[in-house]
Amino acid sequence: MTNGKLIGNGMIPLSKLNNKYNTDEQIIGKWEDGKTIYRKVIKGTGYIPASTKFAEANVVNTVVFAHCEALSDYDEWRPIPWLYGNSTNSVDGAWHSGFSIRPKLGDIAFQVGSAIGKTKKWHVIVEYTKA
Repeated sequence: MTNGKLIGNGMIPLSKLNNKYNTDEQIIGKWEDGKTIYRKVIKGTGYIPASTKFAEANVVNTVVFAHCEALSDYDEWRPIPWLYGNSTNSVDGAWHSGFSIRPKLGDIAFQVGSAIGKTKKWHVIVEYTKA
């Protein structure tokens, strides 16, 4: 912020930023190629599913940002991806996790171990441009 009203080189007025997080698609800015950037929050309760829909197939062009958090059965928020090593410095497969955005299908695929997938609730924030 250079003068309290503009960001960086003055291209984006602060009044134009959308800092809302919503399960409805929100317009939040422009990408480097001039395309509109959208933000959407996808959330669920219970265990993390194998996949969840977030857009129509072939709509997403570029994923600008994606972040996932899950509230474990231990009441701890954990970021996804998560990799856990045990005391012998080996990876415990029950505590690994990751996710991928699949534009062709319009969904988010989760790959989670048996322990980390046991959650009370979870959410993914995706910022993207459209094809």
